[in-house]
Amino acid sequence: IMTPGDLPAGWDQRGGTDGFAMRYRQAYGEPPGEAAALGYHAARRLDAAIRPLDGVTPRAELEAALRITQSGFQW
Repeated sequence: IMTPGDLPAGWDQRGGTDGFAMRYRQAYGEPPGEAAALGYHAARRLDAAIRPLDGVTPRAELEAALRITQSGFQW
């Protein structure tokens, strides 16, 4: 089970995450809520963990990669 990661500071404002917030506003006409940001963050964490392994095995490496991205993950 993957626990939610910490959202980066300023995720809902201009800054490092402006790309996500801007695209969300363009798509839905309103700023993203915390649930949308958490979903995006989880998807990015999964991508960052799975892509280098080219899959979900070996499991120990996948779990380690998910732990690394739990806090401080830049998106």
